[in-house]
Formats: sequence, structure tokens, C-alpha cells
Amino acid sequence: MSNVAEVNSPTDAGSPRVSAPAVITAVNERATLELVLAATPLTVTSGDAITYTLEVRNTGNIGTGAVNVTLPLPNDTQFISATDGGVLDGLNVNWALANVPAGETLSLNLVVRSADGLADGVVIVAQARGTAAADPRGEQLSNEVRVNVNALRVANLEVLKTPAAPRVLAGESITYTIRVRNIGNAAARNVLVTDALPAGTVFESASMGGTFAAGTVSWNIAEIAAGGEATLTLVLGIPANTAAGTVIRNVAVANSADDPDGPKENAPDPDNDVTVDTAATLAIAKTTATP
Repeated sequence: MSNVAEVNSPTDAGSPRVSAPAVITAVNERATLELVLAATPLTVTSGDAITYTLEVRNTGNIGTGAVNVTLPLPNDTQFISATDGGVLDGLNVNWALANVPAGETLSLNLVVRSADGLADGVVIVAQARGTAAADPRGEQLSNEVRVNVNALRVANLEVLKTPAAPRVLAGESITYTIRVRNIGNAAARNVLVTDALPAGTVFESASMGGTFAAGTVSWNIAEIAAGGEATLTLVLGIPANTAAGTVIRNVAVANSADDPDGPKENAPDPDNDVTVDTAATLAIAKTTATP
């Protein structure tokens, strides 16, 4: 819209005089509902849990008023739980929200379990829908999220090894912590962990039944469950005559027939190297002056 003013006077030869137009912009007040859906993880096997996160956004300039959101239960899944008052009604999970203020976002979560016996390649599809009282556009849809089913179940070992300290005095000991993790989706059975002692070190002890023979420490672990880990400790001695500045680098290896990509070892990392220091030796000489 524009608005002008006019003034007129019989004594003003330039009358009438008109002001420059003032432009007035009308601002529509409304809520703008947006739904953004995400899933974790995006690849599962039968029986795995899937967590859906639904962001309910209001990008408008007034509050939404009442918001009703529905997330149909994804195909080939079973309901476990929903946050923020989400209720399972038949095959739909529904939320009734009082209001989403302008510029704000509310996050809703749904946890489901993928069905048993799903074939490799099955795709689990989810999409939410919702309405807001102050959004005149009516029902809005979220993006579509697709979770892939991988029927292959395998173990996947990972080895992490850290020293208790980055430096050690010659004549003292280094304590290493070895974590063998199974980040796969199946148990790792009969896991063999080996650690060949670095040159210039001496075996002192090993936790969890570790045995030492022919320069190598070995552990036999019956099983590491999917998502589980085993923690081992190895103590090595540093001879007193080790030169200052000597760097000790140690590598552990884990192997299981259930991990098709094995054997696995901890990646060499300079941050996990141990440097040998030597203690200062103080000598005192005493002389007597002859008068």
C-alpha cells in the first residue's frame, strides 16, 4: 500500500503540493509448519532397534496453536516406545502438541524394532504428517526416510591400545591397556589376541589369563558379544641400561573366524608411543686441602 498527503494554499503559486508516497508493507501473520524426519541407524538386521527423530519446526512469525502429528508405524517394524506423549493407535503413532512458538523446534522420538526373519535388501520406509491450527496450508508431510536391511550377521573386531603414560624411566615398567571391541552385529567367538613384545622390553605380567611364550603374549577369549568388548592389561619391563630417547611401539592383534576381515590390529599411533628417560646420576667428590 502507498499513502500520499496534499496541501493547497491560494498564496502558494506551486500549489497544490503533494508529498512523496509512503509505502506500507502488509505482513501476514501465520505459522509455518515443517517436519524433518531422521533415523538411526540407516542399516539394520532383523531384530535391531531403530530410533526415529522427528523435528517439528515453526518457521512462521506466530505460534502454531494446536499441532497434531502422525508417524505411521514403518513397515516390518514393531512399536517399542515414543517420547513426549506419543501414543500408538493401531498402526499410527500420534502426538498432540499444544503449541510450537514462532522460530522454535520440538523434537519427538519413536523407537521401533525391525521384524524377525527379514530378507536381505528389504527397505523400511517412514514418513510423518502433521497439521497446525495457525498454518493455513493444511496437512504437511516430512521427508521420507529409508532404512536398509542387511541380513548378513558378522563380527567386526577393533583393537585399541594405550599406555598408562607417554614416558617411562629405564628400569621401570610400562602398563598397556588393550581394548578388543566387537562393533559388528554378531558375536565373535574364540577370539585370539596376541602381542609380540617390542625389542628391548621384558614380559612382567598379563591379565585375563594371558600367557607368555617365545616372545609373544597370548589371550584366548571365548566370546565377545555384538557391541561388547574385552579389556586386557599387559605390563612390560624396561631394562635399566636402555638408552634415553628409545621409543617403544607396541601392537596387539585380534582374530576370530567370525570376523571375515580379520585379523585386526591397533593402528600405529605416535600418541601411543612410549619414550624412555634415564634418571640423572649424581656423583659427589670430596677432596681435602693440605695446609
